[in-house]
Parts: sequence; C-alpha cells; structure tokens
Amino acid sequence: TMNSSGISNEMQSLLTNKKPLFLMSMSFNMKKIVELINKQSMYNDLIKSMSENLNISKTDIEGFLGGEFSFSLSDITTKKVNVTEYNYETDEEYETEKDVEVPSMVLSLSVKNNNLTSKLLTQMQAKNENGYWVFPIPSETFGSNLFIVETDNAVTLTNDDNAANELVSRKKFSYALDNDDKNLVSSNPFSIRLNLNPNDMPQGIAEKLRTNSIAFNALNEFEKITMASDGLKSNLTVKMKDGEENSLFRLFQMIDKAVMN
Repeated sequence: TMNSSGISNEMQSLLTNKKPLFLMSMSFNMKKIVELINKQSMYNDLIKSMSENLNISKTDIEGFLGGEFSFSLSDITTKKVNVTEYNYETDEEYETEKDVEVPSMVLSLSVKNNNLTSKLLTQMQAKNENGYWVFPIPSETFGSNLFIVETDNAVTLTNDDNAANELVSRKKFSYALDNDDKNLVSSNPFSIRLNLNPNDMPQGIAEKLRTNSIAFNALNEFEKITMASDGLKSNLTVKMKDGEENSLFRLFQMIDKAVMN
C-alpha cells in the first residue's frame, strides 16, 4: 500500500518553516488503499454516513487524499494563555492565566480536490480569514488556534501563525531541508528523523536539558536517529558524534555512568 519512493518536491517545501527537531513523512498508494478498505463492510457504512451528512459523493471522498503526508515539530516554547478552571469548593468556574509548553508543529496532506477541502472546512464551522482557515482549539493544548492553509495540491495545518502567514504569501516555506533530510524523505515512502544533539535543538529545549547535566552530556554524544521503510523492510540508524572509542563502547559507558549516579 506504500509507493516506491518518498514525498514529492512540493510536499517537501511544505514540511517545515524552520529546522525541525522531529520530522516524519509517508507516501501511500491511495488506489490500493481504497481497494483494500472497500472490502470492509464497516468502511462502506462509514463512507455512506459521511456522504449523506456532508452531501459529498462516495467517489469524491475516496479520491480526496493524494497519499502524501508530512509532519514536523520545530520548537517548544512557553506561552501564557487564559484557561478556564473549576473551583470544587465554591462550585464555580473562573478564568486564570497559566504557562503552557507549546509545540510548534506543521502537518501537510496532499489533496486532489481543494473545492472539497473548502466544503469540508465550512461544514466543520472553521472561519476563513486572512487567506487561511481558523479552527478554534483549546489554548492549553496548543497555545493558539489551528490555522489551515490551502495550497495548489495540499492542505497544511499548523498552530504557528508565522508559518501560516508565510504559506499564504508564498505557497511554500522558504526553509530548505538539508541534503540528509531531503534524501531521507524523497527516497523512502516512510521516514522519521529525530534530532538528539541538544546543541542543535531550539534554545528553549536546550536550556531545559542543561538543568540535567547527565541527560545533557549523554545526548551531546549523539546527532540523530533516523528510520526508513518501504513497507516491507525497515532500517533504524542511531548516529553518534565522532569520538576516539567505539560508539557502542561509549554508549555502555554512558549507561553505566547514569546508573552509578
């Protein structure tokens, strides 16, 4: 059910607006997936219900997604948000301000019918303003609204208003993936990359890690973890920084040190 290669150049340009801490990409053969799930009676009942509720044909629903998916997390920041809490002693709700750890995320999906995108978002009561759709979500979850931007052949969801505004004006992000990330997501129908080196992480995350010297020093020996799969076989790679000793020996040393402390 997966394609033979990774995501397209267009989807790569919608993956992230800054250096990602974590990224994921997938490329599915939607024709094969639709053929497979059409054999399930539960699926047919679900599609029939969606078709009736949204006034959209079964063919349009099944042909909506293009099969490419990308996700990135590029930062975690602390934001002050207003939340509603409940006082059980007085049996009253009240508004209060609290600090929330907010991940900066971008999710993009390839689509074949943007007219259907607009129809679905309208049905979901999202608001179309400033060139993008705005979907209210709890501020204590993501720190802001969810912004949905339609481009030529994709839909991008993000809680980062800067990312949303850039897509509205440019239809793609100016940030270019480095060669390693580009090769990873373009060559493999499923890929994951997690940055482990705190010196390459967003400042807020690196500062939090520095409060735990053992964790910071251990992670400082690593660069990244990557995983790639074609649906049949998978490869997992843990890349460490260059050092004098064997990497496995250095890993055992770190574990021993952590246990002793």
